[in-house]
Amino acid sequence: MKFLVAMSRPSRRGHLQSTTRLIRTLRRTATWIVCVLALHILAMIIFEGMVPFDALWLTATTVMTVGYGDLSAATVPGRISTMVLMYMGGIYVLAKAVGDYTDYRAQMANEKARGSWRWNMRGHLLIIGQPVGNAEQYFIRLTDQIRAHESWIDIPILLLTEVFRNRRLPSSLADRGIALWTGNPTEIQSLEAVTPADARAVVVLAESGTDSAADAGVFDTVDRIRGAGFVGPIVAECVDQLNRSRLMRAGATTVIRSVHGFPEMAARALVAPGAERLVENLFTAEGDECRRYELPEIWHGTWTELTLRLVTAEIGIPLGYADPEGCIHSNPVGRAIEARAIFVIVHDRHQASAQVQIARLLRG
Repeated sequence: MKFLVAMSRPSRRGHLQSTTRLIRTLRRTATWIVCVLALHILAMIIFEGMVPFDALWLTATTVMTVGYGDLSAATVPGRISTMVLMYMGGIYVLAKAVGDYTDYRAQMANEKARGSWRWNMRGHLLIIGQPVGNAEQYFIRLTDQIRAHESWIDIPILLLTEVFRNRRLPSSLADRGIALWTGNPTEIQSLEAVTPADARAVVVLAESGTDSAADAGVFDTVDRIRGAGFVGPIVAECVDQLNRSRLMRAGATTVIRSVHGFPEMAARALVAPGAERLVENLFTAEGDECRRYELPEIWHGTWTELTLRLVTAEIGIPLGYADPEGCIHSNPVGRAIEARAIFVIVHDRHQASAQVQIARLLRG
């Protein structure tokens, strides 16, 4: 899977200074090596009487430690020049430069894993906050569900959270191309580091699934993101549904219940805006409700026929059924079925009489 992730400068001032020092060191090293090589070429021309190309060939094979043996220094001054210039002044310095660069790459990889590397992303999905419980599994399920949608397959994902502070980003998330910034959205530096204005979409998680005080933190984060110039969709979690309108006024485009055990809710809100309200209704007893109705006898027929009967009679909309063995099947379009019970979305005014109506409608 390809992810459009680009890296920029290190995150904090100390890291930026480290990068600057490395660049300066590499530049000085490169200049030093060029001078050493030029002097060795000149020494081979003067002491060994080589033509310029042969001197260049000998210098190149020596510094790369290849040593074909077709050319070599024969005079004492030539050999001394090779030992001083190439062995001490060239190969050692080149090896040290390679070592410095390798150390820098290792440091960079460590900073990325610990969430202290600043990513310069564009068109990414920004997920802010920390779910209650197993955060690793929550983020896995959430991101997998989002990327399962055809228009979000290659979306780069960046987490702004403190849940992995003092430890590394789990490999299960890193292997999915998920990047991490360890910080709090109330910190200006942290919010700037995740470039919210350049994101494609933002998901803001509440720090609690039951404490309505968490809504204040979500409100503040949404307001800050809009203040940073972000104009895309923001999916925000809300504990107290009375705060839903306040979050919408703050700039959230979609507000969902804080259900940290069900990250698929946030995924639906992102890839199919509005679907989350339908899913929420299935969890409540108000208005339309998904109910199970036992049938007086096993019903044989097609799913299309069963659906048409219930919809035409204005009883409700079937979602699935239980077969004689008790296995649950969801919307088996085009299939012949044997149903022992059916699951139907029924409006509250029909719920009391639906059992009788369904039994009469599907009998025989």
